[in-house]
Amino acid sequence: MSILPFLKMNKEILLLILTGIFICIDLITIRGITFLTEGLKRNTQIIIYSVFWTATSFVLIFLIYSFANPMPVRSVQQVSRQYFLTGCIALFYIPKLFFIVFSLVDEIIWLLASLLRRFKKFSMLAKERLLLFHHLGWTAAAIVLLTLLHGIVWGRFQYTVEHKSLEFQDLPESFEGFKIVHLSDIHASAFYEHTEKLSEIIAAVNKEKPDLIVITGDFVNYFAEELDGLENIFYRLQAPYGVYAVTGNHDYGDYHLWNTIEEKKSNYLLLMKKLRYLGIRILHNESVLIYRNNECFALAGVDSWGLPPLASYGDPKEALKNIGRDTFTILLSHHPQLWEKKIAGQLPVQLTLSGHTHGMQLGINTGNRCWSPAALIYRHWAGLYEQNQQFLYVNRGLGYIGLPMRINMPAEITVLTLYRKR
Repeated sequence: MSILPFLKMNKEILLLILTGIFICIDLITIRGITFLTEGLKRNTQIIIYSVFWTATSFVLIFLIYSFANPMPVRSVQQVSRQYFLTGCIALFYIPKLFFIVFSLVDEIIWLLASLLRRFKKFSMLAKERLLLFHHLGWTAAAIVLLTLLHGIVWGRFQYTVEHKSLEFQDLPESFEGFKIVHLSDIHASAFYEHTEKLSEIIAAVNKEKPDLIVITGDFVNYFAEELDGLENIFYRLQAPYGVYAVTGNHDYGDYHLWNTIEEKKSNYLLLMKKLRYLGIRILHNESVLIYRNNECFALAGVDSWGLPPLASYGDPKEALKNIGRDTFTILLSHHPQLWEKKIAGQLPVQLTLSGHTHGMQLGINTGNRCWSPAALIYRHWAGLYEQNQQFLYVNRGLGYIGLPMRINMPAEITVLTLYRKR
């Protein structure tokens, strides 16, 4: 769903709606807390209520302040403030929602018991609230709060290096053992005031000594200026066969309400200019040949290609048109759906590299596997997939979007080593 309708909404109306929703959540929550604290000393109750309303007031005041005092347009500070605000809202209101759901069960039980007591047969039912689900709700809220806190403070910057060996029957012999590092979804403003984290990631990439580095889009959230101050870090990326990339849906500025079309286009062109300066070649629905010892493979890239309501700029057939049918081909596409809809079983591409999903920045361990809500939206949301010797790898990304957190879904550096199938 597009966020543009919310951007176009009158700010005062939007603020009023959000504030009203949050206050309703607070009032329902405090009602449940009142039941749980009935047996406590008055001073203890005062402390609990004071902490609750102080924390709540902080979030609401910051929300109002953010609307009343907008940051300069096209500044990384603007995006950083947005992250801080959404993080605070998540911390203070998602646990409350869990508490409310459990509390409502108690409320329903109490209401049913009250109705049944009117009948003589059920007159022995206790008049007191059992509050069992209130206590369960309090426990669930505490667990959720600690989980969110861990995801914000530590989880959002954790990353793993995933090594995968891939075998292909038609890989040119000269590329036996060829190593590709795949990065995606950097969302540069995620590293604002945390540049040391990005430096650590780039150092880990170079430590792998890749032959080729590819990046599958979403360099920024909205603005080209998000790369400011990070140039010296990205410039350290080293690979003898170069650094290639494609655009992601966020690189076009589609999620910001621009004053004019020209302003939006200017932002996009500035981003492309900055990436060229960093030595990153963007493949715009085109391909290049990577040579080694008089043999080659084709590296193709499509501009951001998405299913509605996302805008689509990519054209896979255009990207592949200059490639011979027998040429080993690797395709860069920000969106993994392209592989399912246009590539697998349809076009001669041996390996497609994608990102976009972030693994929804949330993972739930189920035995030996990790499940993510991303699976409800994307058929291919993370890791390696294969269909009739055509492979897709979906990278979980480096940065984050929306909520500044990652819970059991760390950022990822993918190291792919290519081999000939024996």
